[in-house]
Amino acid sequence: SEEQIAVSFDDTLAVLCASRFDPSRADGAGDPPGGPPWLGELLERARWRELVYTLHARHPSSALLNTAVQRLLASPAHAAEAAERTSESRDAAALAGGSSVAHLLDCLA
Repeated sequence: SEEQIAVSFDDTLAVLCASRFDPSRADGAGDPPGGPPWLGELLERARWRELVYTLHARHPSSALLNTAVQRLLASPAHAAEAAERTSESRDAAALAGGSSVAHLLDCLA
């Protein structure tokens, strides 16, 4: 069905984004303070929020990802989810002493 194709496409695109994300390129775009214009639409979809959380765990200093997480935390619709997911990432990294556990957890999810 069309829906299955769209889900498969989104999943494939998310895997590619996760494997090729370069924070130096993403952060160097000169975007306005609230992030690029397309960010709001991206954050409305659960699949892309999941990617943001995964990437944020791997690249916690990325300006783009920090902007995305801050927007999610400020959103009444997504604040609880964002607080839980970003807390999980911080807890896992603290327990392991680094981001390598975040990578491992991403493989298990």
